[in-house]
Amino acid sequence: LYGYRHPEDFKIFDGNQINLGPVVVSFNISCSSAIIAYIESTFADDSEMRNNLLYFARGEKQNKFDFKSFFSQFYYQNKTFKALGAYPPAIQFVLNSRTFLDAPCHHYLGLPGFIWAMAGPSQMAKKANKFVERVESGDFPDCQDCFGVAGRKLPEPKDLKIKEKSKVKRNYPPQKKLKPNSKFGLNCCASVDIVNAVEKSGDPTNMNGEVKSNA
Repeated sequence: LYGYRHPEDFKIFDGNQINLGPVVVSFNISCSSAIIAYIESTFADDSEMRNNLLYFARGEKQNKFDFKSFFSQFYYQNKTFKALGAYPPAIQFVLNSRTFLDAPCHHYLGLPGFIWAMAGPSQMAKKANKFVERVESGDFPDCQDCFGVAGRKLPEPKDLKIKEKSKVKRNYPPQKKLKPNSKFGLNCCASVDIVNAVEKSGDPTNMNGEVKSNA
């Protein structure tokens, strides 16, 4: 079950199984699940590598729900996004996900509005980074251990292994068969070939013969 209480040794990716429960995006079960599914389908079968991409509360001290819980969730979310940033397509997935409430698709002006909020006068990106820096520098007396992840290093691009793409032809999304608009049952490209052939033959009445020869 999803929640905020997990033992110190809890692992999401654990060998041949995936243990759901931790919320890696603040108060957003759907986006947390989507990110876990993306990691499983994108990165190689290496539990340690996959788990290094995710930050969440573990252990009795961090599971205690008090005024620090909101700040810890915000910290874990920022660290998770920074870890995923080692593989840019992962961040692209998050920003395009309808489960992510801050995604550009959910807001006025879309991507330009998102960039304006992040880098414009509000400086949301700068403020989020500043918060993480202050936590890790020990500026807050109530948090001297980075909410339980002090000393944990973010993954680097060279540490990430991507799954090889399957060579099996996919049938999703299904491809629509285009119906030719021509009364001769031709698409536009075939029509051009036949018109050229008729012009070369010099016999405009031989259209049906050219259709058969080009079929």
